[in-house]
Amino acid sequence: MPSEVLTLSTAEEKGRVAITVGDTGTGLPPDRLENIFEDLKTTKRRGFGLAICRKIVAQLERTISVVSPVGRGTAFRLDLAQLEGQPETPAASATAS
Repeated sequence: MPSEVLTLSTAEEKGRVAITVGDTGTGLPPDRLENIFEDLKTTKRRGFGLAICRKIVAQLERTISVVSPVGRGTAFRLDLAQLEGQPETPAASATAS
């Protein structure tokens, strides 16, 4: 059985920083993605993890999103504002397996 690859990447876009965490797993069918950020909705049993993440991100007035084509893995993207006065850094990408 092939192992999954976890990818972490960052990018600067229009004064914002995007952080994306993705994997090469099986992906999720569209009906599971519809409610993935709601309390007690999960791909496993029951959970609050993604619901809590979305609430924290919303309180910061930022966004979190997910794409998950079936058979091609899942990627979560967190969009953040760049801090004023901080030097720009080149986009970084790291891969771990």
